[in-house]
Amino acid sequence: MDPNEYDTLLATLVASFNNINTEIIVFSVLVLAALAFLFRKDLALLDVITLGKNQAINLGVDYDRCIRRLLLCVTLYIAVATAMVGPISFLGLIIANLSRQLLKTYRHSELIIGSTLFGMLVLVAGQLVVERVFVYSVPVSVFITLWGGIYFLYLILKNARR
Repeated sequence: MDPNEYDTLLATLVASFNNINTEIIVFSVLVLAALAFLFRKDLALLDVITLGKNQAINLGVDYDRCIRRLLLCVTLYIAVATAMVGPISFLGLIIANLSRQLLKTYRHSELIIGSTLFGMLVLVAGQLVVERVFVYSVPVSVFITLWGGIYFLYLILKNARR
C-alpha cells in the first residue's frame, strides 16, 4: 500500500479530536440528554443488577428487559461518540477499570461521575501530549490504543494468576 493511501486510511479509521464533526454537535447533545432522561430509572438499578441475575429478579427487577435497555443506551452513546470523532479502541476498557480501581467503590452513581471525569482527563492529557510533545504527528487514538492494549494485557495476566 502506498504510504499516502495508508495515511488517508488511518485518518479515516482512527478518532480525530482535531476534526470533530461540528455539524452534529447540537443534535448529539440533544440525543445524549434525551438518553440520560429516558434511561435514568434503569441507571438506578445498576447496583442491584451487579448482585447477579437471580438476586436482581428476587428484588423485583425485570432483569432481561433492564439489560436490553441498558445495552441499547450504551450502544446509542457509543454511536454518538463515534459519529463525532471516530472509533476509539480500548478507551472504555481503560476508563471503566481504572475508575473502579481508583475510586474503590461499587456504587454506580459514583462510578459514572468518576468515569466521566477520568475520561475527560485522559483525553485532555492525551491531546496535550500530542500537541506539545509530538506536534500533531501522531493522533491521540494511537496513544489510547497503545496504552489500552498494554493495560488489557496486564488485566489478562493479572486474572490468569488467580
